[in-house]
Amino acid sequence: MKKLLLVLVLVFSVACQESNKIPDTFDYGTIENGVYINDFFNLRMPFKTSWNVQTRQELDALGENAEEFVKSEVVKDIIRTADVTSANLFCAYKFEPETVEIYNPSIILVAENIKSSPQLKRGSDYLKEARKLLEDSTLNYEFDTSSEPIDLGGKQFDVLKVTGHYLDNTFYQQYISTIDQGFSLSVIISYANDSQRQELETLMKGISFTGGKSKKKG
Repeated sequence: MKKLLLVLVLVFSVACQESNKIPDTFDYGTIENGVYINDFFNLRMPFKTSWNVQTRQELDALGENAEEFVKSEVVKDIIRTADVTSANLFCAYKFEPETVEIYNPSIILVAENIKSSPQLKRGSDYLKEARKLLEDSTLNYEFDTSSEPIDLGGKQFDVLKVTGHYLDNTFYQQYISTIDQGFSLSVIISYANDSQRQELETLMKGISFTGGKSKKKG
C-alpha cells in the first residue's frame, strides 16, 4: 500500500483533447518556507515540512505504471496522453515512499485543462467523469454519493468519497474539485484511518486563495 495505490488518481484526463493541452507558460507553482504557492490559481497551501514533498521530476513521473490498473484499452489510451492535458502540481506523503509497510497518507493537487469541455461547469460534473475512470480500474472501489460541497479558502469544492480495496488492504480517498479559469482544480487525500483523515483535512483546510509569488515550470 505505497505509491502504487496513488498512481491511477493522478492520470485522470476527463477532457483529453489536443486543444486542451497544458500551455507552456502554465504556472506549476513553487514552494517557499513550507508553503506551496501558485500564481495561476492564486493559491497558497501551508504544509508540514516533516512530510515528504515530491520534486518536480517525481511529480512528472507519477502515473508511469498506471496502465496496469485499468481494464479498458480506451482508458489506457487516455492515460498515455494524460500529461498533455493534466498537471500534477503538488504531492506530499507523510512518510518516505517505499519505506513503510502501513498505508502512507498523502495529499495531491492536480489541475486539468477543460476549456474544450463546456459541459463541465462545476466540480461535481468533473467528478462524475472521474468516477467513470475509477470504475474501470482493476482496484475495487465503493463510492459515497452523499457528500456535500465544502468551502476551501472561500471557493466551493465538490466532493467524491471512495473506499478502495487492494489485495487484503482497505484505503480511503476524497476527490475534492472545483472549476477555475477553464481548469479543474482537484485536491486528493488518501488515508487508512480516521486519525490520518483528520490530519489531512486539517492540512487541506489551510488552503487559501490570495495573491502569491511563484515560478513557471522551467
